[in-house]
This record gives sequence, C-alpha cells and structure tokens, in this order.
Amino acid sequence: MRLPAGPVVALALGALVGLAHAGSPMHPDVPLLDTEGNRVLETGKPVSPVRTCGQCHDAEFIEGHDFHATLGFDERKAPGTVPGGRPWDTSAGPFGRWDPATNRRLALGDETSFDLGVADWIRTVGLRHVGGGPARLGESGKPLGSESGSLPETHALDAATGRPVRWDWAASGTVELNCFLCHVAGARDDARRATLAAGRFEWAATATLAGTGLVAPAADGTYAYVREAFTRWGATDRTRMPLGRPTAAACGACHLDVVEGPVPVGAVEAARPRDPRSGGQVFSAQRVSDSAWNLRDKERRTHVFDVHAERLVGCTDCHHSLNDPARFVEADVSRPRHLAYDARRASVGEFVRRPSHDLAKGTSSRPHAASALDGTMRRCDACHDVLEDHGRWLPSARRHAQALSCEACHVPEVPAAAVAQTDWTVLDAAGRPMVAWRGVSGPVDDPASLVTGYQPVLLPRKESDGRTRLVPHTLETTWTWWGGSPERPVRPFDLRAALLAGPGVHHRDVLAALDVDRDGSLDPSELRLDAPAKVAAVRARLEAVGIERPRIVGTIEPTGLHHGIVSREATRSCEACHADGSLLARPFEVARYVPSGATTELVADARVWLAGRLVAGADGSLVYEPSPKEAGRYVLGHDDAGWIDRLGLLLLVGTALGVAGHAAARALAARRARRSS
Repeated sequence: MRLPAGPVVALALGALVGLAHAGSPMHPDVPLLDTEGNRVLETGKPVSPVRTCGQCHDAEFIEGHDFHATLGFDERKAPGTVPGGRPWDTSAGPFGRWDPATNRRLALGDETSFDLGVADWIRTVGLRHVGGGPARLGESGKPLGSESGSLPETHALDAATGRPVRWDWAASGTVELNCFLCHVAGARDDARRATLAAGRFEWAATATLAGTGLVAPAADGTYAYVREAFTRWGATDRTRMPLGRPTAAACGACHLDVVEGPVPVGAVEAARPRDPRSGGQVFSAQRVSDSAWNLRDKERRTHVFDVHAERLVGCTDCHHSLNDPARFVEADVSRPRHLAYDARRASVGEFVRRPSHDLAKGTSSRPHAASALDGTMRRCDACHDVLEDHGRWLPSARRHAQALSCEACHVPEVPAAAVAQTDWTVLDAAGRPMVAWRGVSGPVDDPASLVTGYQPVLLPRKESDGRTRLVPHTLETTWTWWGGSPERPVRPFDLRAALLAGPGVHHRDVLAALDVDRDGSLDPSELRLDAPAKVAAVRARLEAVGIERPRIVGTIEPTGLHHGIVSREATRSCEACHADGSLLARPFEVARYVPSGATTELVADARVWLAGRLVAGADGSLVYEPSPKEAGRYVLGHDDAGWIDRLGLLLLVGTALGVAGHAAARALAARRARRSS
C-alpha cells in the first residue's frame, strides 16, 4: 500500500520549528517504506531512506546537492588531469583519489592490476560514506547492475587470486543515501559498517536503526521488523526514531574525535572509529584533565578540549546548509556587483522541501571533493571582533591578523596522539603496514602509555580572502612501493604475496634480510628498510611476483588543524615568536625513519607549501625545518637581515655622533659666550 504524500508534507511543514533540534518531538511519525514505496512492515524488505524521507523532502535534489554523497563522483576527470593528483587519480574526492594511508586505489578501465572495484570501495573506503552517488549509480547515471558498465562497476577483487570476479549487484543491492545516519539520534553506525563490510548493501540503512528497537537482527544477517515498536498506524514512534538536525556525535562517526555526554574522552566506552587523518583533533566540552588518557602534566590541563563545544556551538552551526534561509549569504561570484546584500533567499517551505546538503566548507590543505565550495564557511572574524579584543593588549593587532590565522595561536598544541607515519614498504605477520604515532610514548592502544601530545607546525597557506597566512598543521608521511608500466602503487594483495609465505609467516628471504637478532621472527623495530641490503631483498621479492622496477616513494600530506580551540590558554607571549627559539621556525618531525633510497614528495593543494627544508635527523628521522623568510615573513627578534643590521648600526652610530657633536658644539659656544661677556 502506498502512502499519500499530501498529509505528510503538511505535517512536515508544520514541524519546521522542531527540525531545528535533534530528536524533536514535533517531527511527525514516519512510515518506513521500501524501494517500491510499500510499507516494510508488510513486505519485510529493506528500508529505503529515499522513498521514506522522500514523502516530504526532495530526496533526488538532496542527493544531487550533497558532496558527502558524491565524494568526487560528480567531478571525475581523465587520469592524470586532476589538480594536485597523481597519474592514476580520477577525482579529487575519495571516490577516485588514491589515499596513501590505506594504499587502496579504484581500478581504471580494464587494467590488469585490479585493486578496488566499486563494490570493494563500498566495503572499505565506503564505510565512511553516507551512501548514494557512486554507491548507487554507475558512470552512465543508471543504477549499478542495471547494465554492463565498466570493469570496476561489474567486478570485485577476489581475495584469494587477486583477480577481478563478477559482482552480483542483484544479491547485494546498492547503497542509498542514508538519511538516518545523520538525522536519527542514536543511529548505529557500527551495525551499518558491519552490514556494508559483509556485502549486504541494501540492508545498510535498516542496520542503522538497530538501536531504535524498530528492527532486530535476523539469523541470515538481515533484519526483521518489530511490529510492536511501531504505532497502530504502522509508522515509527517518534520517541524510538527521533529525527532532527545532525549532532556533533553524528559528524564524529566519520570526522575527528567527537565525544558528548559524561563518558570521559579516551575511555573504552567512548571508543568509536576515528578519522586517522584528523591529526588527533578532539571536539568535546570535557576538560582535558578529566580524560581517561595517561596524559603528561594532566593536572595543569584544566581547560576544555574545544571552547566552541563548551559554548554549545555544534558542527552544523558553522558547517550549515548553504541555502538555509537563516544563514544564507550569497557568494560574491554570483551576487550582482551593484548589490552589497541580496535579500532573496529560499522560503521556509522551500527549504524544508529542498534543503541543500552542500555544507559550508573552510579552506582545505589537501585536494578534496567540492573544492569550489572552499571558503564558504564563515571564519573567526565573522563572529569575533578580533581587532577590538586583541587590540587591547597585542601590538600591531591588524598586522598579526593579516599574517597569522587565528588557529596559529588558539591551537598551540594537540593533547592527543596522531598518526605520524604509515609504512607500506613492509608488513607485519598479519599483513598490516607499520604505523608510527606522534604524541605518545608506547603503544597507542595501551592505556598505560604516556600521552604527551604535540605542537603543530605553522605552514603558509593562501586563504579564501587572497592573503597568505601561517596555519597550524600536522604532517603525515606514508612510504609505499611504486612499480609497473605504467607506474602504479603496489597493491596490498601483491605486497602480501611477496612478503608473506602464509598467514602469520614472513617469507624466508624477507626473514633472512630483516631478522637482525636471528630469533626467527620480526618485531616492530626490525620491520623497517633502513639499509640497502634490506631494500634489495624486498625489491627482489616484489619482482618475483611480477612487479616491474619497484621503487620506494614517500608521500607527505598536511592536515590543517581547525578544532581543539582554546581561549585563555592560547599563545600570548611575544617571546614565543619574536625570539631565537621562535615557534615559527621550530623543527617538526615528519617521519620516524627514511627507507634507504626513498624519495619524498608533498601532496597538497597548491595553496599550501613547505617553506623550509627537509633534513635527516641524528636518529635517522626526517625533520622539517621551517623558514619564516621563505614563507614571506620577517620576524622581529628572530630573523636577521645583514644590510638592515648594518644600516641600523650605522644610523645608531651616526645618531650618537650627531648628538655628541651637537652637545660639544653647544658647550663650546657657551664657553665662548662666557669669555666674551
């Protein structure tokens, strides 16, 4: 039975006020529908968020205006033409861009070195994807599985042979845009991920509701509906499925480390999948001293992890819908030049029907999807009167605001651990890369390990207003093997085939070259290619499995730090920058070690660069030494310019001589005057 949309639309429009709050009791009860538009209580089929939410909202418009759904799928380009990309990248977003940290790459056309088909991408990278876009449609715009399609669309990687095998889309289904993931308070992201990883794509949205009591897991890995949990009319009970705007916790399912509620940051109970590329940023109103980490100087860290979280500023307050009538400001590129302000905007009813899910963005330091939207988010000075506040105590406040981002002082440190290096040139016995962390002494998963945190490095970045400012970043290095013709990153499958003789056992040639203590196994300290003989042994193994001309490449990726904002604990001392030990020139460790013969490259947006040099540390590490001069900055008290110093000395001596000469002349004139009188 199909539900007439008219009454539901009217109820949704009347509930607009309630939509402003997560879990609003004013949102109407909603019947759950399947892809055919029938109630799932009657059919038992998976829930279709598009048909369910589409009863009131234009789901097709929303998916087409949501870069979280497309992830670069709508920005595809020919391989080698993506700005800031590699020869095999087909977009700047996660769908089409090779991520060195995961070392997984979407297959191109009919190439023989097949790594990720679309189904593989959904089961791995797509675990942090809201659905829709490339998880539902092929390049032709038709649903996946509806026609032949390209090799990546029709095939998946066989884990046993490394060859592509045909994927049964009819059995798995596709992944619709999952509205529940962000808009249902208490959505079960873990159940959704497990369903995707198992290849039951069409059940992913239903699994998201596992914590509502509306569904229960079935023996075959699907879900059954609990009829008693629905209303007598067959709709959802608003207390079981509270709908509203996304909370910070919903964003934290994929971004940063977001913790809400009384459970301490770092506690096992608060653990959830973290973004390994977030630089350890934490968005929480909790005090750092109340965290569960074994943090150095913990008792003095009485400030909160992020002052915005403490002041009840949520993610959507800054990263809001671009057509939200309450926040809409037309971009300069589209607003007529004769208008300083354009009053035209969507009405309340239009926004409820068609809320754009293209959210306001800041400026990215790495190539990302929807780069055209960079700079659409309001910056600090849109809320804070920076010159009024800082002008009371900071000399040349305007000049500081022009040269530094606000985060340069208000993110003085990150009190958490972060990934520093991922090494794919070797694998442990389980077939995993070696990961090194910064900001922690000891294993990162050991509660007894001392968390020291780290101080970010300031990199020059061209901002949306055209100025270049120093912005705090972390730098992460990934070492990978490249080879073949044309050259491509070596697949994890080929690495395991070359380095492992079987599950949990390294190949004898690898063991002979790397087992320094000759105990018959490789511990983490031995799993590094820090000598030419070790590199030669692993290279020979790669060549034995068919990799041509393998070489090691280091990829350095910057991550801008814009969360974890502090207030009173911000950098305030002039000597922090204007002294010999200026933090603007403080060395920053980029990698714990450098594999023998490896080359390195910075992968970033053209707006970010390394103004300094990379040098080898005494312990074999790779260190970045910033140079304020190369960043276009002359820092009083730290930098010296020979001609300025000589000119200043000359002026000083000249002034002293002038004063002395003038005084001598006055004294001589006075003496003559006395004699003449």
